[in-house]
Amino acid sequence: MKVVPAKDIILIKAPNKEDGMVTSGGIHLPQNAKLPNTDKVGIVNAVGCDVKSVKVGDKVVVDPRNLVVAVINDEVCIFAKDENIVAILKEAE
Repeated sequence: MKVVPAKDIILIKAPNKEDGMVTSGGIHLPQNAKLPNTDKVGIVNAVGCDVKSVKVGDKVVVDPRNLVVAVINDEVCIFAKDENIVAILKEAE
């Protein structure tokens, strides 16, 4: 099933199980240790027609308030408004 976000909505895929998460103290947390509504970092998978701040493939930090979390095709998907993007993470040059 293909998901097409409406207007200013961004579809963010939660980190996959292989990625897991690492806390600021260096503790590795497997994906199943995290609740979907507390994930703050993800990869932009699709954008609505009014989104100008990010593009597909960007790694972003989102404000965890006002998110919609859904399981689609057995994957945790996070839907956020463009205004809920806090930062775009880029590799240091």
